[in-house]
Amino acid sequence: TGGGGFIGSNIVAALEQRGQNRIVVCDAFDDNDKWHNLAKRDLYNCIDPKQLFTYMESQKAQIQVVFHMGAISSTTEKNVDLILDQNYRTTMNLLQW
Repeated sequence: TGGGGFIGSNIVAALEQRGQNRIVVCDAFDDNDKWHNLAKRDLYNCIDPKQLFTYMESQKAQIQVVFHMGAISSTTEKNVDLILDQNYRTTMNLLQW
């Protein structure tokens, strides 16, 4: 999931087709091939999830819309604290922001 995942990257492609030209993607790419999903996109910026709120605050006047696609979708993840942090707390923090 996230901006580089299948759904997120297709949202980016659709936004580009609609003429949006300042698209910022937030995702952790690590050592997987998820970045290939965005290789053809003309991104304004790509930021690490750890920098999300710092970046958003610094760009507050320019941000028009936030599509929140980030979550741990793995059904085998056993770290409940990590799931709560990523799937619940981050969502609530974005909503409050």
